[in-house]
Amino acid sequence: MAKSTKYDAESFWNKRYELFDITTSGHIDLPLEFNRWMYKLKLKKVRQAAERYIGKWNISKASVVDLGCGTGVYVEQWQALKVEKLVGVDISSKAVKNLQKRHPKYQFYCESIASNTGSGIPQQGSYDIVTAIGVLVHIIDDQEFKAALKNIAKLVKPDGVILLAEYLCRDETQEFSYMKIRNIAWYKDALTEAGLELVEQRPLYFLMGRPYDTPSAPMRYILPPIFNFTRRLAHRFPKLTGGVLYFTDLIITSMLTDGPSEELLVCRKK
Repeated sequence: MAKSTKYDAESFWNKRYELFDITTSGHIDLPLEFNRWMYKLKLKKVRQAAERYIGKWNISKASVVDLGCGTGVYVEQWQALKVEKLVGVDISSKAVKNLQKRHPKYQFYCESIASNTGSGIPQQGSYDIVTAIGVLVHIIDDQEFKAALKNIAKLVKPDGVILLAEYLCRDETQEFSYMKIRNIAWYKDALTEAGLELVEQRPLYFLMGRPYDTPSAPMRYILPPIFNFTRRLAHRFPKLTGGVLYFTDLIITSMLTDGPSEELLVCRKK
């Protein structure tokens, strides 16, 4: 298991957001055009999940909390869907200031969702949709992670929906400098402890995302070389490679309930 060092999350993200575009909230090591394709696929799947559980024609009336709103990619999607009530939360003061200027009709707060003292977000328990897309993986401490889940549970309505984008693994937890990929069984126990249940799990990527979790021995040998090859192509031909992999992953992930890379988890209160 890779070892991590203690990192200051607020300083880390403030520094990363000096260049305020989707590469800094996405994959900073990849070209902008390829990041756009990756986000296009993830945005589509987040929107589809929201429509399945809230109803396509009810989205504009829904109240939304976007945790880890970052560069505002999902804020822009909610705005395009004509959502009237949205609250954005990020640990980076730089992100919050930038987004408040761009989207004055919405409210933004600078705080950590992992606080043991609870969340300062107003109107607890009144939100239809709460999202944390690629956020909780960056909470290294397990107790803070559990506190974040409990705070999320307090935000959503009894019949609301929580959308999480996470990396999960079947084997030993994988810990890095600013992210932690948790064992799926441990993760489900943490959800239960927070009063939540996992009602749906779907892969976001198959070939586009790094394969941290491979379901079988053959896949452990097959997927990493394919990933490395497509990454080289992404740097040389980002727009073309991104487009091809977008449609490939759109088809493959539609047939799976589990994947080797980032996954979309749909949770509800018990």
